[in-house]
Parts: sequence; structure tokens; C-alpha cells
Amino acid sequence: MLLRTKAMLLGCTLMLGACEPKPAEPATPLATTSFSFNIVDTAGVPISGVQVTEVVDSNEQLLGQTAEGGQLSVADHVTGNLTVTFAKSGYAPQVWTGDLQSPQSEGIVMIQREVAMVFDATVEADVDGKDGASVEVSAGAFIGVDGLPYTGLISVASDATEAGAFPGSFNAVLESGAEQPLITYGTVEYYFTDENGNELQLAEGQTATIEIPIYTPTHPDGSIVEIGDVIPFWYLDETTGIWHEDGSGTVVASESSPTGLAQRGEVTHFTWWNCDISPNPGTVTIETTLPDYDERTYRLEYKVTPLSSPYSARKDTQTYLGGGLATFEGYIPADTRVNIEVVLYRYLDDAQATY
Repeated sequence: MLLRTKAMLLGCTLMLGACEPKPAEPATPLATTSFSFNIVDTAGVPISGVQVTEVVDSNEQLLGQTAEGGQLSVADHVTGNLTVTFAKSGYAPQVWTGDLQSPQSEGIVMIQREVAMVFDATVEADVDGKDGASVEVSAGAFIGVDGLPYTGLISVASDATEAGAFPGSFNAVLESGAEQPLITYGTVEYYFTDENGNELQLAEGQTATIEIPIYTPTHPDGSIVEIGDVIPFWYLDETTGIWHEDGSGTVVASESSPTGLAQRGEVTHFTWWNCDISPNPGTVTIETTLPDYDERTYRLEYKVTPLSSPYSARKDTQTYLGGGLATFEGYIPADTRVNIEVVLYRYLDDAQATY
């Protein structure tokens, strides 16, 4: 059981205590813990029958399927980094990543795919989807599952999301190879299938022009998003949940977008595509004096939320033994207007494994 003992919305340097005691000792990590997922659609309706799979070193292990209430619970799981994928026919896949150190419950939102258009693969196509998402493909641009040029009918679903159903983590690999968090403007999936329901991809050497709706009118630093701005493109690795930088696009006018703007550019394959930036990371120091209770454990939870993109929030936690000064270094994006929330939890039970 946890007791929420302190919640503060603070600036960049945070002090939750006035004295200067000895440093607090980190709590001994748990060997195993439990977690659960609650899976719903974009209307908040639970989804049953979702296949939930853990990915370890590219190997997949089925954890189970969600029940009628859309929930799956797992007990006695080894702690550490966790990557989980979610799949059900008729829905865009989801992937979640996190550092599992204590019992937790996560909400997952999945998008139901809707066919936006059926077209002949031998002619050019211009497909319009939700909120101004669009894609333009050339005649004969696709390759079939047999490795040969595909010439039949193609169904395409185009699923745009502001970020409530944001797939994967907010972690990314830049073109330079560096790994940094992302702040999103908008995300879209383009999913093409043949007459038998098999997924199709662009043939080698082919490109398509896409437009991703922009859902926020401002950049992370508070400046206005304007036509002509150039923002990087990112695609999702649906196995790891990591985004990869791949070129860039230009902001254009879009009548159907909620902000009247979209990001336009060329891509060489289809998956989830993201219009994001990755600010340089900074750090913020959090300090709190913990009461001196024997065998009592505290958890400090830190959450930073960009004002321009609430769904790009990032959360980190650390556990400590009672007594002493707990010090935590949290991530903060540079040149970004943010809210910072710090919550201190106290474990009420003596044994860590029973809360």
C-alpha cells in the first residue's frame, strides 16, 4: 500500500526539506514485482481479446490476452526494463516500454483501423484520412508478399492521433545515433493491405508523400508553429517502441487539421510516422528530507510535462530508505516550457514485497 504524502508543482530546482541531514540510502531493488495493463479504445471502451506479448532480445513471449474488462495482470515478474506489444485484428498495434521496479498499472489506448479508401495499385492514388492526414503514392509503387510488383486492389487505413493513443515510448534514436526523448506535434499510421488482407509496403526505390496533422499551435519553446517551418520525421520500431529519425518535412496549410497545419514530406516505407523534435536534455535536482523510520521505504516520483504537448510527459522514479536527504536528478528538456510535478510516496507495510 502506498501513501501519497507530498505533491508539489515546482520550478527548475526543487527542495522538499530545509535541513541538511546525511544522504538517504537507495532502497534495495525488488527481485520481482507485479503489473497490470488496462486496454481501451479511443472512446474509453475496454478491449477484450488483445494479445499481450513481452519482447526480450527480439524474442516474443506471450503474457496472455485481455479479459472482458480489457485488463491483464501479471504477478511475480522479474524487475527491470520491460517492452510489451499489444495486438488485435482490426486495431493498430501498440507497444509500451518502461522500467519496472515496483507494482504499477498502465493504461493503453488502441486505435481501431478504418479503411479510408480502396484503389487500384496500377494508378496514382491520393488518400485523405482523419484530421487532414493524407498520403500520395505513384502507380505501381507497391510490392506484394511474394516479392513481385503488386497490381491488384489496395485498401488503406490512415489513423492520426494527437498523442492520447501515442504508440511506443517517447524515446528516440537521432540520425547521429544519439538517444534522446521526444516532444510530439502529431502522429499517424498508414496501413496498406492487398485483397487477401496481407500488409503491403513500398517497393525498393519508391517513395510516398505524406501529411501528418499538427495538433499543437506552438513549439516547445512557446513560439508559434508557422507555414514553412521544418520539423524532423520519425518512424516507429513496432518491436522495441523506439522512434528513429528519418529525414524531415515542411509545415503546410491543411484545411482538415485541427490547427490548420500539417507536416508534409517524403517517406520510403509505411508504419507509424511522427512529427517531433528532440530537445537537448538537461537535469533538475530534487532533494527531500525523509523521516527516520526503521525499514520504511519511500518512493520519489518525478514527472515533467511540456506545455505544448501534454502527452509527451516523462516520468521517473527512485526508492529510498527512510532517514537522510534523498537526492534525485530528473530529466528536463532544454528551451522548453514545462510543468514539473514531484510526488513522494511512503510504503505503509514493513515488507517491500507486500505493498
